[in-house]
Amino acid sequence: MTYHVRRAETRDLVELIRLRAELLQEVAHLSARQLAAHLREYKAWLCPRLKRKEVATFVAEKSGVIMATGSVWAREAPPLPGIEGVRSGYVFSMYVRPDFRRKGLGDALLRATLEWATHHGCRRLTLHTTTPAQDFYRNRGFIPTEELGVVFRRTTRREPRR
Repeated sequence: MTYHVRRAETRDLVELIRLRAELLQEVAHLSARQLAAHLREYKAWLCPRLKRKEVATFVAEKSGVIMATGSVWAREAPPLPGIEGVRSGYVFSMYVRPDFRRKGLGDALLRATLEWATHHGCRRLTLHTTTPAQDFYRNRGFIPTEELGVVFRRTTRREPRR
């Protein structure tokens, strides 16, 4: 299959949000209202980071049709033993539309994100993945890490005015 991988541009934003929605519809159990709220928040988060070039998003397309996307966020991180530098990359929104899977698009997008991250000083990369995609990443050098996380839920309580 012949396709072209390129850096996404602001003109791609609507399609990038649509791809994010497709990804979440496959892997998350969100109501329509929750999905819409998330997409608004995601767009508000993504736009300034794309403009500041903290985030690089790549797309795979053929004849102007975007078939897949992948992003990486370069951010400051504390030094870790044995890892030089303080830049860390976070790979996210890796998604290939179902009709185009197993054609090399995921590989090409991951390569693009890895090249961008290393060029921008990232010494380590992390990502969150689905169970079906774990082998894809393991086969490309990613290893499980010992990171743990906690999610703080928003409260309806308002902060006092100052």
